Amino acid sequence: MRVVERNGGREERGREERGQTNDAASEKRAAPVVIERESTCPTLIRVFCGASHHRPDDYNNMNETAIANELHIYTWMDATLREITGLVQDANEDARKSSRLAYSIVFPDRRGKYTLKKAGVVGGRKPSPDEDKTLAGLGFQSGDFLDVAMFN
Repeated sequence: MRVVERNGGREERGREERGQTNDAASEKRAAPVVIERESTCPTLIRVFCGASHHRPDDYNNMNETAIANELHIYTWMDATLREITGLVQDANEDARKSSRLAYSIVFPDRRGKYTLKKAGVVGGRKPSPDEDKTLAGLGFQSGDFLDVAMFN
């Protein structure tokens, strides 16, 4: 994995199409996604960093007004939030200074409007249970974005 470029009540996408259900027991039974990284092409992920999470309107108006602090990361769907934190910190000086990074997945809802779904928080003094969550386990799909809020 490596960073290759650096540029300056919600309605969720159908849980069935993302392979998610409300049944907590089925989440425990779900097998983790294992990807052979040597033979699988990584996915491009657009990551938007800021002092707080961006608003959904910022993403809906991206064609008119660019969002600052965009990173392009190539990684695999089995990447954990801890791995992504390392990549973001390598490319963004403000992220290195921050004690915690909060992640949200940005995706279009059924109406085509972007919405944010909390993914987890990484960092702090104690290891977070969110550190080992994978993109695939969070329901991330190719074409979605990551929104990163940096907290001190």
